[in-house]
Amino acid sequence: KAASQIILDIKGQLSEADATDKSLSPNVLEALLSLGFKNSDINRAIKNAYLPGISDDELLKRCLQIIRK
Repeated sequence: KAASQIILDIKGQLSEADATDKSLSPNVLEALLSLGFKNSDINRAIKNAYLPGISDDELLKRCLQIIRK
């Protein structure tokens, strides 16, 4: 449930133009949560890492790079 809520929160914070292109995968979110990262760090990382058409693997890699900083 927490993962679903975070996805909804992130989608709500994205611009209208991007929202139609996005379908944030819960797989990335669940992977980051299972690694023990905080919701605030995950939200920040996904907002900064997302690109239209990005694969889950690439999004996860980019998120991990952002969180490590």
